[in-house]
Amino acid sequence: TVSSQVTESITGRMGDDGGGGRITVNGQSVSLSAGEVSDDAVEEADGATNGLSGADPFAVGSPNTKEAVDEEPVKASPTARDILLGSSFRLPLTVRRASGSVTSATTASGGGGDDWTVWGEAALTNFTGEDGDLSLDGEVITGVAAIDWQRDRWLAGLALSQSEGDGSFTAPATPTDDEIKGTVRSSLTAAHPYIRYRPSEGLELWGVAGYGRGTMTLDADGEDPANPDIWLTMVGLGGRAALLSPAESGGPTLDLTVDALLNRIGAAADLPLRDAVDASTTRLRVGVESAWDWQGADGTSVVPTLFTALRYDGGDAETGLGVDVGAGVAYDNSNLGLTLSADVRGLLSRQEGEGGMGFREWGGSGSIQYDHGGDNLGLTASLSPSWGVSGSRADTSWSEMASPFTVAAGDSDNTDDSWGDDNGAAQLEGEIGYGFAAFSGNAVISPYIGLALSDGNRDWRFGGRFSLPDVDLSIEGILREDSSRDWRLGGRFSFLPDVDVSIEGVRRESETATPDHSLQLRFNSTW
Repeated sequence: TVSSQVTESITGRMGDDGGGGRITVNGQSVSLSAGEVSDDAVEEADGATNGLSGADPFAVGSPNTKEAVDEEPVKASPTARDILLGSSFRLPLTVRRASGSVTSATTASGGGGDDWTVWGEAALTNFTGEDGDLSLDGEVITGVAAIDWQRDRWLAGLALSQSEGDGSFTAPATPTDDEIKGTVRSSLTAAHPYIRYRPSEGLELWGVAGYGRGTMTLDADGEDPANPDIWLTMVGLGGRAALLSPAESGGPTLDLTVDALLNRIGAAADLPLRDAVDASTTRLRVGVESAWDWQGADGTSVVPTLFTALRYDGGDAETGLGVDVGAGVAYDNSNLGLTLSADVRGLLSRQEGEGGMGFREWGGSGSIQYDHGGDNLGLTASLSPSWGVSGSRADTSWSEMASPFTVAAGDSDNTDDSWGDDNGAAQLEGEIGYGFAAFSGNAVISPYIGLALSDGNRDWRFGGRFSLPDVDLSIEGILREDSSRDWRLGGRFSFLPDVDVSIEGVRRESETATPDHSLQLRFNSTW
């Protein structure tokens, strides 16, 4: 679990080499700049950093989005754990001038194309596993902090990780003892050097290694707690290749992604969980994705996609094979202001061995958006149905692809020929509004009404948005099926070209509790 968490974090960093800066705390992101800076700006802002390129994974509710004020859901007071899991940072130590030269944020002599970046994030994984009569379940939280160097086709770095695990176990009875139950807690600190190399356009190779040590506290019923030392070694290798590019194929793209992860963990003492603690595991994954971006002469585009991903787990733990397949299509007509998309996805897995379990999950989603002119004037409408597991891109399924025995575990009544199904609940969200020009065309007033249906619940949303070049205001009410209500008022103000301030107040009412109030203030500055 720790090896998978760290590998996913590192490969995620490798896939984002825009060199930009961002700090996220409890899901709220602040971009540290907006792109390349001029040579004059570099000299004026001693030690400044350059901006984040690419999509913001917290786009809804991000302080950098126009919809920040009126789209972010109201949340309960976060715990320290929630804040940790919703936080990350990426800080470049180099400012790239528009002329192409660079200036180090830590030393003026750090040029030569060397880009240094520090970054970090946290991850949570729940696990459930069985090995004969031994069962183990719990969770692992891992924090990763790293620094890396990038030049031309090379990227290399060192990540430090701290993992905390908490779970429970049931060990089989022995000739002298009854069934043993208890809890297990662990703490592990590890170092992970990593490297990525792009030998040619469309080809990427990477490797990760790791070694760590820590302690485990094993508290079995009727026994004195044991505190053995534990250790971890791991190595991961992978790559991505563009088998077809539009220039070569005349239209479609075909990408291949593969990786392998070998993991070894051990303990320095004999334990009831010896087989689970002292074990070697392997994970192999292969994914293929194809897309075709067809552009019409009338401003329309159609992009069909198809992907499949396979995962095999082996070693001393449970083994099995998982398959993830999906397809989708997106249609865009800029002349009509119409955007359509649809995708379907299926997950299949099979655990090997006697009593192996099967698991399958299907789903799909769609979206219809209309905004003639793309300026929120006139009629705007959106409709987004979904069902079960969805997502039509291999990049998404790759990180979400669960272990075959993890998704199947928990149903001990399954036989070798049985299958479990989990197709999830259907959801439907829709909104319709109309934008009116005001103040000689310098402002847009947009009243709207929306409806969300999910799992027997029905929420009505209604309100209005008022937009000026440097000011966005919104007011919204939400009426829920349980008779609770939210009233929200907020605004986003741009005082300077690179300074934004957002404020939002929320009043939540219910039939069973006193009204709850919250006020959120956000400041965003780029340089």
